[in-house]
Amino acid sequence: MKKNEIMVVVIAISSFIVGLSFSYEFFRIPAIIAAWIGGAAAAYIFLSAEESVNDEKEKINIKDLLNKLDKLKGNEKQIFEEIISEDGKVMQGILVEKSNLSKATVSRILDSLEGKGLIVRQRHGMNNVILLK
Repeated sequence: MKKNEIMVVVIAISSFIVGLSFSYEFFRIPAIIAAWIGGAAAAYIFLSAEESVNDEKEKINIKDLLNKLDKLKGNEKQIFEEIISEDGKVMQGILVEKSNLSKATVSRILDSLEGKGLIVRQRHGMNNVILLK
């Protein structure tokens, strides 16, 4: 189930519980408490499912990055590792500073990584932002 579909189900269940409780015993404390417990349980289920999906995506992304990294050599590997260490988003100038390579060399390496479909460069004023793809 997609995230939006799960959210719709949670909202529908919560609304049903609240509506049922209020229509069955109008404004009695036990009914209100039951509605809150039902809503909290539905929210907990929703958040747990989302967390599990995010953890699974993270594992896949790490394995994928490691496979890509193994195929690179030399300066390409160094630059790609630096992009990963910056959480997948870094300014090109920072890569030049941290790698101790010339601007031209870093630019050529980024051309190569972009050609291999590993990164995307986005213009940001006079600089480029490098993003993992």
